Amino acid sequence: MAVGRLDKDTEGLLLLTSRGAFSRGVTYGVGPERVRVEKEYFCLVDGAVDDCALERLREGPNKSILSKLSSSGTALSPASSSLALKKSAGVPVFMVCTSWGSPYMVYGPTGSPTALYFLDPQDAVQMGQEFLQLMPAGGGGNSVHVMATSMERALRHASGRDLPTGSIGEDGKVEVMEYRLVGGARDRRRARMEMGVEAGVPVFGVEGMTTGKGEAVLFFSYEDLVEAWRKGPGGGKGGDMPEVEVFDFVEVIKAMDGKDGEEFNVKFVGCKGGKEYKESITSTGNGKARLKPMR
Repeated sequence: MAVGRLDKDTEGLLLLTSRGAFSRGVTYGVGPERVRVEKEYFCLVDGAVDDCALERLREGPNKSILSKLSSSGTALSPASSSLALKKSAGVPVFMVCTSWGSPYMVYGPTGSPTALYFLDPQDAVQMGQEFLQLMPAGGGGNSVHVMATSMERALRHASGRDLPTGSIGEDGKVEVMEYRLVGGARDRRRARMEMGVEAGVPVFGVEGMTTGKGEAVLFFSYEDLVEAWRKGPGGGKGGDMPEVEVFDFVEVIKAMDGKDGEEFNVKFVGCKGGKEYKESITSTGNGKARLKPMR
């Protein structure tokens, strides 16, 4: 039976089954002397408990990212992929990797090793922390970094064919590595719980918000949309914000690349937090995350 903990700051241990579920009791002893002791779990919180905290508690440790993967970005045609690159130019994405740029992988729904590209850098940071918790304590070689890269790279990887890893699976076939694009955890949760839309990479917009070129604006972050509307003409007049619509990024791209070839006039805006995170690591640098010279 595995033993885990809810997070690095939680006191006490959690007993888990081999599938990651909470164990309701502990059985010890042999034969007639076997004794089963029921185990109860209590959670002491400071402040109000929101839906996000309750959902995380129900899902258990290391479940928020490692077992909920987005399927978006894996079914784009070459034409749709090129269109997505054009409309989302300049949007940064983030990956958890080693100091030499090799991605940390999880096992996706298909059972294949999967590398994740995150729109929200905090999701990548959280995943890196979860990997550090799973590593042996005191391991001097543990190296977990968050790498910023372009949406172009993420879409090309996620839209292309799976790459062979060189490892042989239990069925005798060569394992392949998948790439997936993952929207912000808070935005996916908001789209699902408040708006009833299941979207791997949700984008948000309101009617009437356009750029100077007349492009309809879709935000990868709900909070960025609200902030932009309040600073715009509508919010400055003190009016009520129109109803927010949510769409799946991949479905929008597919609709833009319709059979008649007509493009929608749309502009995607990356997460403000992602841009700030990228600028911060670009300005400070990272002496460990350097590619080795190729000889």
